[in-house]
Amino acid sequence: MQRKFMGRKALAVGVVFGLSGLLAACSSGTTSSETSAAPAATEAAASAAPAATEAAASEAPAAAGTCINDVFGAGGPEAGQGVTIPAGMLLAVTGQGSFFGDVMSKGALLAADQIREAGGMDYQITIGDHKSGDVPTAITETKRLISQDGIEVLQTSYGAPSEAIIPIFQEAGVLTFNGGGSSPAQLNQDLLYMNRMVYAEDPAPGALAWIHQTYPDATKLALIGTMENGVGTFKETAPAAWKALTGGEVVAAEQHDVGATDFKALAAKIKAANPDAIMTFSFGDDLGYQVKALREAGITVPIMMDEFTSQAAKIGGSAYDGVNFGVDFYSTANPNPWNQCFVAAYQAKYGEDPEYYGSNYY
Repeated sequence: MQRKFMGRKALAVGVVFGLSGLLAACSSGTTSSETSAAPAATEAAASAAPAATEAAASEAPAAAGTCINDVFGAGGPEAGQGVTIPAGMLLAVTGQGSFFGDVMSKGALLAADQIREAGGMDYQITIGDHKSGDVPTAITETKRLISQDGIEVLQTSYGAPSEAIIPIFQEAGVLTFNGGGSSPAQLNQDLLYMNRMVYAEDPAPGALAWIHQTYPDATKLALIGTMENGVGTFKETAPAAWKALTGGEVVAAEQHDVGATDFKALAAKIKAANPDAIMTFSFGDDLGYQVKALREAGITVPIMMDEFTSQAAKIGGSAYDGVNFGVDFYSTANPNPWNQCFVAAYQAKYGEDPEYYGSNYY
């Protein structure tokens, strides 16, 4: 019962100080040209004196704490000061999805710093690696985080690994959040909260409606996806929505392994089907290689994605020009004081702008 009690306390602090998702809003039909690239990471002055470096390090957390206090009020015992929470994260630290593990952990670690410095609880975060979606590894890592590290709260990621660990964290009474790979099977599960829309399932109908409105003559749709997440949307939701909207049909439905980099054969199959539009439920770096292969194959029809990352856009290069996104959306320019507090602290700590997943795990 102790573990469940501590988990409930962790939730309360998450509501007050922001361990749940930050200011994400749903958007559809945005092109890559409308998405600003993150500025290059800033460089620390190599010639700074040790004393100045130490002073800067001591001042940054205090500024972050003050920033949070300006938004939420004073910390102290009633805000959890003096309470230590062993927390865990199950992320793609290694493998093709390491970009996600990097930005997700940065957001959460910053939140822990801000909460502590603002006079709240002390979140001690231990990170487990599911190696970019490997289910057996995810199970092993979750058991380790619970039995060896004694975590009371967990942030997980990816769909299949998160579904697989549900019985484990439920039996242990560990409060769990997923701000990344949400899926229908994670809905209505005890101790599990997904702080984003369901991947693929939620944006697909609206994204397809946008395609129909923008390209009213399009009736032939090609779908691309994986077996890791968005499977129900790929097989059922998207085909049904497209038929209801246009009276048309899905002329190609191609799936690939997560982490693929060679999409030439897939692109050839899509081209042979001669679709009027393409919707892909792939994610991560895969999208960059995928879109590049489609365009290099001479496919010029509209492409709709349900995820954007700056890393995939760099891989895709000019092939991303004109591509559309129906996705959860986050903007560093949002004037909300909490958001500006987050952005300034993130830039100061990491020397770069935060993006969607970093903000969601914050």
